[in-house]
Amino acid sequence: MIAMTFKPNPRKGQRGKYLDIAICLHPEFEQVEGSGKDRNQIFQDQRLGVAHAAHDYGKFDRTEAPSD
Repeated sequence: MIAMTFKPNPRKGQRGKYLDIAICLHPEFEQVEGSGKDRNQIFQDQRLGVAHAAHDYGKFDRTEAPSD
């Protein structure tokens, strides 16, 4: 499994605009491509992390769960 995290750092005074956009796009998150214009105007910086999961388990399938 591959995990991705996105850590935005909105510009000063732009956090509300970022959150408004995020709320509007949430239902379409997986279908909408990012907007370069908004990204450059709203964010001072951003980080995207990609990692390989060492363990992948759920509430019922505990095959890969570390021991308690």
